[in-house]
Amino acid sequence: MSLKLIIEGIGIIGMGIILFNLYMLETGREKAKSRMYLSIGFVGSVILTAYSFITGSVLFTVLNLVFVAVNAYWYLRIKKNSKKGKK
Repeated sequence: MSLKLIIEGIGIIGMGIILFNLYMLETGREKAKSRMYLSIGFVGSVILTAYSFITGSVLFTVLNLVFVAVNAYWYLRIKKNSKKGKK
C-alpha cells in the first residue's frame, strides 16, 4: 500500500466523520451543543487537520484548527456548566 493511498484514506476517514456528524445534526439525532456532537466534530476536525497538514494545505489546516478549537471550547463549557448544575 502506498503512502499516498494511506494519506488519502486518512482524509476520507476525517471527511466521513464530519459528514456523519452533520447527518446526525440535520436528522435531529444530535443537538449542536451536545457533548457527543462536539466530540465527534473534534475527532473529525483533528483528523482533517492532520490530513491537510500532511498534504501542505495551509488554509485548510487553519480552517480545521479553528474547528478543533471551537469544538473543544464548547465541549469544555458544556462540561463545566453540567458540573455546576449537579452541585
